[in-house]
Amino acid sequence: MASYNGEKYIEQQIKSILLQKNIVPYLIIRDDGSSDTTVKKISLMKELFNSERIELIVNRTSSKGHVRNFSALCQLSKRSEGEYFCFSDQDDVWLDSKLEKLTERMKFIEDKHGKTTPILIHSDLTVVDERLNLISPSFINFQGIPDPTTHEFPTFCLQNVATGCTMMFNRALLDISSPIPDTVLVHDWWFAQCAKLFGVLEFYDEPLIKYRQHSHNSIGALSHKEQRSFFKSHIYKAFINYTNHLESAIKQAESLVNLAENSNEVSFSEESYKHILKFSKLKDVSVINRYRYAKDYFNDKGILERLFMCLAFIRIKRR
Repeated sequence: MASYNGEKYIEQQIKSILLQKNIVPYLIIRDDGSSDTTVKKISLMKELFNSERIELIVNRTSSKGHVRNFSALCQLSKRSEGEYFCFSDQDDVWLDSKLEKLTERMKFIEDKHGKTTPILIHSDLTVVDERLNLISPSFINFQGIPDPTTHEFPTFCLQNVATGCTMMFNRALLDISSPIPDTVLVHDWWFAQCAKLFGVLEFYDEPLIKYRQHSHNSIGALSHKEQRSFFKSHIYKAFINYTNHLESAIKQAESLVNLAENSNEVSFSEESYKHILKFSKLKDVSVINRYRYAKDYFNDKGILERLFMCLAFIRIKRR
């Protein structure tokens, strides 16, 4: 768990993790320099529960941010004896069957593919307000996210469909995916891409978390309708933001290519690699080739959306 100024909800989040059915989890919390009572509340939770089940690390360095925090947590987790690992936010509520269900599914997949295969499972979420009142029974539907069961590269180079706080992954994926490169936009997207490239990425079609929406969310949820409304009202800003996102996604793809080329002991999907490699080189090709790429690969979009994407691809700065 990565924490930062989360005093309002962190106790409820910790309780929902430690009170899981038929699973005894070990919780590592790395605080990113909170200025409120977050660290104090975590310490109180350590006293309330068996202190050996909670480890608290306070980041006193100048290296801050949620991706760096989760990268540090991954490095700490590598030293543990754990088989399976989960990311956690500081303000949600896990259903008490979350770990049991994901562990059962993980063991099934490992029996089929082997423990040395990198595996990641992620689930849906229910979207709730500050008081846990239901906003939507499905985060996937609420945000209009593409079907996770059919999401493939190269689209995966542009859009993530796996939410970090729902994930469970095995040690094989932890070992190959971390440390997380500095070029990575979001830790969960990186882990999902690595699972898709090197092993198994599976969607568990059931909400296992209450995803709390409040005024201080680091990354929150907007409904599909709200996203489209913002796009129409702020089309220029959306265009600039999307172009910047594209350039960052290309850097992340370059890191994936580099990882694949230097991971001699782990096999990967040649088909996925081919798509990632082509996407990673978009800064090196001509404007017309970038236009053709967008036109060919995203022809399932509406006319305006295709035009928007083609223009964004054209605007990418050449290396």
